[in-house]
Amino acid sequence: MTIQKAQSKSTIRDITTGINATVELDASSKGALRTIVTSDNQGLQVYDMSVAVTLGLITGYKRVALFGYNLSVSSGFEPVWSKSDTYTFPSSASTLTISSTSTSDTLAGTGARKLVIEGLDSSHNEIIEQINMNGTSNVTTAQSFLRVNFAYLSEAGSNQSNAGDISINSGANTISFLKAGDSQSQQCIGTVPTGKYYLLSKGFFSYDKNNQSSVKIYIIANGVKRCIINVASAGEQTDYLTKYPFLLPPKTDIIVESSVSTGNPSATAGIEFLEVTI
Repeated sequence: MTIQKAQSKSTIRDITTGINATVELDASSKGALRTIVTSDNQGLQVYDMSVAVTLGLITGYKRVALFGYNLSVSSGFEPVWSKSDTYTFPSSASTLTISSTSTSDTLAGTGARKLVIEGLDSSHNEIIEQINMNGTSNVTTAQSFLRVNFAYLSEAGSNQSNAGDISINSGANTISFLKAGDSQSQQCIGTVPTGKYYLLSKGFFSYDKNNQSSVKIYIIANGVKRCIINVASAGEQTDYLTKYPFLLPPKTDIIVESSVSTGNPSATAGIEFLEVTI
């Protein structure tokens, strides 16, 4: 990819696809990007960078989203993930064991049949593996995972989803979780792969109505856990948007945590990144 920089405009030519793109600041002066993508062969035009990235028209860029919920949040900060428990990042890579709370989640069952795990190896390189479910019995991965960023069903029976809760464990530590019926992990937890940068610019946070709440986005790098965003809300949905995105380098862990003033309401959160390959 060749990039020519100007004061408010960049011209990109992707030598792989042959597509030319002009990226410039939006006229609103809010820091948004507008992309005009043209192809000598197809005459294609796209007027929004997010659309161009989603369609894969600009090599080296990809949308990444972390999203999840916690059905019972307390006054202490808790990770936003469907297991509604504490979370510990593994200190070393290992094979994973996967099991369900339902005997229907088997290769010939009515629930989850096949599960795909997307994660990182000991060097933070991206790896992916598909396993056949075996109900309440453990299934072990062939590869060793240091991190799990996402897990989802690739095949299911007549129920069209997992009948039971599916745990993905590194030793005794659950590092990904699929609640019954979800068919995929729901966790605002992830790690930047080797050779990638994440640009964080927006997110949303939602609680039960009329409850004072707080959400913190933490990053962990070089053994330091640091809060980079702290959002307070009086209930319902709060959106987060910044003109200049946070730059998260390779191997950075990301975790969203929440707390509430009273009771144990549910919480939902999602954050989006532009992934840039270096």
